Amino acid sequence: MPIKEITATIERLRQMASKHEARLSQSEALTKAVLVEPMLRLLGWDTSDPDHVRAEEGTEAGRPDYLLDFSGEALVFVEAKKLGTRLDAAVKQGLHYANTQGVPWFAVTDGAVWELYEVFRQAPIEDRKTASWNLRLDSAEDTFRNALALLRGTKIGSVGPASIGGTSASAVDASATLASQPPRDGATTLQDLVPPTGTKPSFRRLVFSDGTSGAVESWSRLLVVVADWMARVGKLKASDMPIDLGGKTRYLLATTPIHKYGKNFISPVRVSSFWIETHASAEQCLNLARKLLSSKGIDPSSVRVE
Repeated sequence: MPIKEITATIERLRQMASKHEARLSQSEALTKAVLVEPMLRLLGWDTSDPDHVRAEEGTEAGRPDYLLDFSGEALVFVEAKKLGTRLDAAVKQGLHYANTQGVPWFAVTDGAVWELYEVFRQAPIEDRKTASWNLRLDSAEDTFRNALALLRGTKIGSVGPASIGGTSASAVDASATLASQPPRDGATTLQDLVPPTGTKPSFRRLVFSDGTSGAVESWSRLLVVVADWMARVGKLKASDMPIDLGGKTRYLLATTPIHKYGKNFISPVRVSSFWIETHASAEQCLNLARKLLSSKGIDPSSVRVE
């Protein structure tokens, strides 16, 4: 499938998630039909072919919803939740079930956020996560680039196009192109920005040093995109929480959306396994994003805006 068709499909899924959020957040079955299964098909898993995908009957013991099969080998269990569901509660149970069944990979999703885990790796759960993406936060290109880890016919868990058969050459070519696509040169950096108070950003995305990018529609979204990327590359972990960056009464990040003295976050957004408070002015969001990067040894000038 050509790259334009792939990104157009992802954009369509993003629009569906936004347009039908109220209904999808109430129905797991609808989330599967509208978001989960189209994404699986985009990644080469034919949901109508039991040689590719077998729907599993969920149980209280935690049996996941789908089993992805390649050439008779059970590769991935997929647990699907309704849109907006916290995923962390399903991860431990899903990993345990996959381990008992001898399935090497486990994925969990609410249709928008996807997380992929290596089942047999001897490490804490958070370190067994090999890939994640959020089609509501990420650009279409970055969504697919990260989703390559689940591409049928490639090495599961890898974002490279190393084919093991079964996937069309055009899909592998598209994945290779997206994975190697560099950001444009000459962009302003995050360190250079001066936000006009009360306005939306004049740029559309942040481009990080590893070539990945995230869509930015507002100043608060800029803060979320920075935190999400840092979590993906292992610079933010649950063990780092809470993070206040000098705030006297408020946390910026925490495992629960509650500030130091018991008050709830005003505008909480879920990022990985923790929450970020996004109730802040344009200038505050920018400064907090810079501080967060710097606190983990990342130069804000390494992040470009385009």
